Amino acid sequence: MPESPSSASITEVGAGAPEPEKCAVGGLLLGCDGGWCLVRPVPYCQFGFAYGNGYFCRHPEIQRIIGRTEARNAALSRLRKGRRP
Repeated sequence: MPESPSSASITEVGAGAPEPEKCAVGGLLLGCDGGWCLVRPVPYCQFGFAYGNGYFCRHPEIQRIIGRTEARNAALSRLRKGRRP
């Protein structure tokens, strides 16, 4: 019998990064396929690149990473204000 999909079988957002559970992107850059990496991992992620004073992400799932980053930031903001998530 085929196995039903579970959260364990779903590819983690940011898979391929050195530490996908810590992967965070602040937002997309105008005119670019990438966004601001908020982690700047060492060793550097295969999807990241340094440019000027910034470190950028070109992960193929960047929209999912941004969504997770925004949700995490919203939850932290609520906790700081003394509200329950």
